[in-house]
Amino acid sequence: MRISEASEFATELEEFQPMDSFATYSTISFPISGATLSKVHSLWKNATLSVASRHPNLTSVLTFQSIPPPPAANGPQNSLPFTPTSTPHNNVVLTLFSFYWPQEVDSKEIKLAARRLTDSAQLSAGSETKYQYLNYASAWQDPIGSYGTVAKEELRQVAKLYDPTGFFQQSVTGGFKL
Repeated sequence: MRISEASEFATELEEFQPMDSFATYSTISFPISGATLSKVHSLWKNATLSVASRHPNLTSVLTFQSIPPPPAANGPQNSLPFTPTSTPHNNVVLTLFSFYWPQEVDSKEIKLAARRLTDSAQLSAGSETKYQYLNYASAWQDPIGSYGTVAKEELRQVAKLYDPTGFFQQSVTGGFKL
């Protein structure tokens, strides 16, 4: 493991991103502890080895990422589900599971394995923190719901104000809907 700036990791991940591949991503977050990081790593490694034994061209990536601190109480409101007095940057780790493979025929099995891994890792890590980073969430995850009922209701009110006909909820392909 190495410690570096997030921008360096982003550049590195982009550089080694498999091209012309199918991909699936999923995300969880949990309180940081050596034991939990080790458990999640072990689950990922075992899942990867199991799937790769049947799909040798699989690329699997596990990313642990810190969460930035929330803005101060007198600062701009943040869109994350953390209060201004919380300290997710001190005690919560965001985890990304990424899988890439070349053949469409393998998609169903690999996506199912990724989902099982994600569910078992979240169960193993505990459910105190259910935050799912929107950009890393899989189609079967509910990142908006992971922000909590109050934040989700606030988003609904904003949508009602700025999108009263529901155009973006109904007419735009993809994305997570309220």
